[in-house]
Amino acid sequence: ELDAYADRVRMGGPSVRLSADAAQPLAMVLHELATNAAKHGALSTPAGEVEVSWGFFAGAGAGLRLRWTEKGGPPVAGPPGRGGFGSRLLRALTEQQLGGGLALNWEPDGLRATL
Repeated sequence: ELDAYADRVRMGGPSVRLSADAAQPLAMVLHELATNAAKHGALSTPAGEVEVSWGFFAGAGAGLRLRWTEKGGPPVAGPPGRGGFGSRLLRALTEQQLGGGLALNWEPDGLRATL
């Protein structure tokens, strides 16, 4: 999903084995985030970058946490005025198909998404 931006995307985390039921929705999440970054976010400018990191967390609801961090794109004034198809898709994929949660934070220097 991110090969086209390989020189501007950093990825890192422990090895993870995903079930077949999780691989496809996660790929769709990454595709949606990359598409939005290319249209409106960090990947829409030559200096923009994305960092994708993941790791495991313990405690209640233990599992895998993935972070998407954009920087170097156009200034962000806050969340979009309306939630579109992409936002609904991200929520449905993370909450319904993956059984997790999604936090979207529009920071001045770019989107921060935590799944």
